[in-house]
Amino acid sequence: MKEFGEGSRDIIISTTGWDINPRALGIVPKEAKIATLKGFHWVSDAFFMVVPKGVTDDKLAVLLDLMAFLLKPESQAFAYDEGYLYPGPAVRNVPLSMAPKESQDIIREFGRPEYAELIANNPIELPLSPDRMVVAFRRWDEEIGSKRPK
Repeated sequence: MKEFGEGSRDIIISTTGWDINPRALGIVPKEAKIATLKGFHWVSDAFFMVVPKGVTDDKLAVLLDLMAFLLKPESQAFAYDEGYLYPGPAVRNVPLSMAPKESQDIIREFGRPEYAELIANNPIELPLSPDRMVVAFRRWDEEIGSKRPK
């Protein structure tokens, strides 16, 4: 995003949050435009909560209470953040009006009216299965990320 904002990249692949947040932070110009490819699919990603095996029952009770709290609409409203996690909450029926005012202001200013239609009218796919994801990240690290420009 920094290179795009500085003009050393002409185009980047992005998603809604990665569009809103860098423009809100001033890394990318506010007036930067978006385009989509015909027939594109969203790839869903999310944050997950897990409890490792072997947690004692007393700790498990506390962790389950914490998870329940974090999934309440009032807590999920914070997921709008500074646009980075847009479209936001992991649960339904958490409108932008429930988010902190700063989040509402950022999304109103830097969000795009076309997002609602793009989200509603294009398929959403799940990411790779966990075992295939591990292989993909390993291959990236070994074959691409480890390469240094010559």
